[in-house]
Parts: sequence; structure tokens; C-alpha cells
Amino acid sequence: MASQQPIGTPVGLPRSAILRGNEPVRILFQQGKGFRQGSIVIKYHVVELAQGEPPQQQTVLAGFFVRKGKGGAIRRNRIRRLLRESYRLVRHGFVQSLPPGLTVHLAFLWSAPSGDQQSPPPPFADIQNDVRKGLERLRRKVMKDVQEGHGPATAEP
Repeated sequence: MASQQPIGTPVGLPRSAILRGNEPVRILFQQGKGFRQGSIVIKYHVVELAQGEPPQQQTVLAGFFVRKGKGGAIRRNRIRRLLRESYRLVRHGFVQSLPPGLTVHLAFLWSAPSGDQQSPPPPFADIQNDVRKGLERLRRKVMKDVQEGHGPATAEP
């Protein structure tokens, strides 16, 4: 019998940490910024608090997307699972490195060349390396935005 991790441990990726719903995803893709890291495009949006809303605890929500043109359903789901697992392994350190009270929505989009639809999914180590490097770049970008006054950490009530 496999041992189970207690709920809320840093090694888990709870459902509450997944970006869900049409509206948050639509806002992320319309207003968010993005960059490419290897075979992954990372879109992000620092969510600003409504006027007078009390600061909440730090929240990072992530979504994982693979376009239909990137192969059959089995291949796309495999790549999505590899993205999610790679993020799960480095999530805790990333979240802890952000300033308190910050809400960030993320999207990991698989963006490999379209000619490799029939090839097997890439090795897990390659995806994990791209996710780790991408989150480090993202941390630097978010910290720069917050220091320049473009984030909710500097908003006045």
C-alpha cells in the first residue's frame, strides 16, 4: 500500500491551486504577459485587489494547456500531466519566494514545434528543466513589477 502525503504539505498540488473557470482564464490570456522557456510558454497575470478589499494571503493558481493541434488526446494528456508534475515539484519554493499578499495566475502552454505530433512526449527531465527555469524567470519579472509599482503590493486602499 502506498503511503499518502497529508493534505496541505508542500509536495502536494491541491485542486485549490489549479486555475479554474472561464473568466480567470480569459482575463489571464487577455491581460497577462508571457514569455517562452524552451518548449513552454508561460503566461502570467498579477491580480490586483479591488478597491478597499483587504489583502489576502498569497495565492498562486496555475493552469496547464496543450493545443489540440499538438497530437492526439493521449499524447496531449500525457504532456499536460508532465507539465503539472514538473510544476508540483518546484511550486513550493516558487510560492515562498514571492512577496506576501500577492495573487498570481499562471498558464503553462505546451508550444513544441507542430511537426512532432506523432513523436512520443519529451522526456520528463526536459520539461522539468524548462518549468524550473521558467519559474525562476517569472519570479524575477514579478519582483521587478512589484518594485516598480505595477503590482498590488503597492496599491493604496
